[in-house]
Amino acid sequence: MKTAEVEQHRESGEFTSSLVISLPQSGDTLPTTNLSGGGTAFKRKIEEIWESLIDVEVAKIGVYGMGGIGKTTALEHINNRILEKKDKFDNVIWVTVSKDSNLRNIQDKIAYKLDVDISKDEDKITRAAKLQEKFNTKKRYVLILDDLWEVHSLKEVGIPEPTVE
Repeated sequence: MKTAEVEQHRESGEFTSSLVISLPQSGDTLPTTNLSGGGTAFKRKIEEIWESLIDVEVAKIGVYGMGGIGKTTALEHINNRILEKKDKFDNVIWVTVSKDSNLRNIQDKIAYKLDVDISKDEDKITRAAKLQEKFNTKKRYVLILDDLWEVHSLKEVGIPEPTVE
């Protein structure tokens, strides 16, 4: 029963539980599945996400929904496309957050990707300030926070509010 429901969402393109926010670093090409053949609705959703990303008036995009419907797969394709289109973004950072992550863990994962040492900082505000300082040195970037289960304010984590420029 659940498999049929997931497949229905995938076919209709209704995948909506990761979060994409503008952020940095050149990035890593991720392994992806081949999209040739079926999955027309899935391809359309990837195109919708891409069009929103390159829209100069869009600063944040949320992709969320039940597990198993293709959110991570879609974002892997988006990640790789960003890396191919160097004229659109300077950097892309992929961070897998996971269900058991807390604020400190999320900050640690982002700091690792940004090459910022916050390991000796116990205070969450100091850690957030160091991350934000590093982000502020970046220009055009995308941050993909995959498998995010809890809401955290961008400020609390140390992610500057995206701007449209």
